Amino acid sequence: MLKIGIAVSFAISLGMTLYFNRYMRKRIETLMSNTVLYASNRPLSAPIEGDDEIAMLDEIFRASARALEESGRRERAVLQNAANVIFALDIGGRIQSINQSVEKLWGYKIEECLGARLSRFVVGSDAESVKEKLAEVTRSGDGNFESQLRKADGTLTDVLWALSFSQSDRTLAGVAHDISERKKIERLKLEFSDVMRRGLHVPLESIEALFKKMEASKDVLPEKA
Repeated sequence: MLKIGIAVSFAISLGMTLYFNRYMRKRIETLMSNTVLYASNRPLSAPIEGDDEIAMLDEIFRASARALEESGRRERAVLQNAANVIFALDIGGRIQSINQSVEKLWGYKIEECLGARLSRFVVGSDAESVKEKLAEVTRSGDGNFESQLRKADGTLTDVLWALSFSQSDRTLAGVAHDISERKKIERLKLEFSDVMRRGLHVPLESIEALFKKMEASKDVLPEKA
């Protein structure tokens, strides 16, 4: 009888151990499966119930995933509402992504920008040098250059392109700053200098007109934060 009792007890213990192992294995598989689902942007499976360590790990993972999603939403909101046009280019200079500011500032739809070469939006001889400028940034890691850009309505604006190259994913990240007001002031200063160089041969009213133009330009400049 003792032997029978031992055998029965062993069988029960073995059965419980196998059941527990299968139970724990399934829970661990669910946890691992969730990591794959999250990485592929698919919905997670139902939360793991219980108060053991596996359930605690599952809750920690879900909380971290929620925090990352919220952070991503905030980052996307910042990019989409930025005052500058922010974009990414492939190694060939084609636009891979661009924020919504392009619609407000340049008048182009995001859809018509995606896949287009950056040089398409640059004016005249500047367009011919874009490829060379992008190659320089790719070699050095970062850089910037100025050019004129043609908006969707045909008007021209001066832009400072600030770019950096990511070796890991072979992309160029960039920000386009509108510097049209700064360039306008620079041109007025050059014009004024030219007038002054011509000295007394220029009527006084021409100099006064230039002063008025420079003052008017100052009024339209944005205030510094």
